[in-house]
Parts: sequence; structure tokens; C-alpha cells
Amino acid sequence: MTSNAHQNSTAHNNTAGRLSLIFGILGIPLFLFIYFGIPLGVAAIVLGATGIGRANRGEAGNRGQATAGLVCGMIALAATLGHIAYRIVEGLL
Repeated sequence: MTSNAHQNSTAHNNTAGRLSLIFGILGIPLFLFIYFGIPLGVAAIVLGATGIGRANRGEAGNRGQATAGLVCGMIALAATLGHIAYRIVEGLL
């Protein structure tokens, strides 16, 4: 009985997935600021992959949040890198 209670309490504890989602969402509008977009995007990708791995092993729940954070992190990183490329081409950086 104790193992079931422990399993239920840890099944929803996916801090990596939750942080990934937060960093990914913050990274998307902050892609215009190079110093925010790259670290937030990379952190969201790493934490999202960690959260998905934990969910696959049954150590955590909310796989959806980790996946959404991973995708948002990829979008934030791609947008930041695109913005850097644009600024280089235009001679603004």
C-alpha cells in the first residue's frame, strides 16, 4: 500500500517538465533579446528532454508539459538564431 501511495505522489512530480514549459514560453517572446533567447531556449530543450525521459521511465507524470516545453524551446532557439542571422545580414550586429 505504501508503494502505491509513493507511486501516485511521484507520478505527477515532473519539475523538469514544468520548468521546461516555463522557460520555453518565456523564450518565445524574448527571442529578440539574444542574451535571453538562447539560454532560455537551450534550458527548455534540455529540461524538456529530461522530463520526457523521466515520464517514459514512470518516474514522473505530465509528459505533455515536458513535450510542450521542448517544442517551445526549439521555437525560441530557432527564432533567436534566425534573428541573429537577420541582424548579421542587415549589418546591425
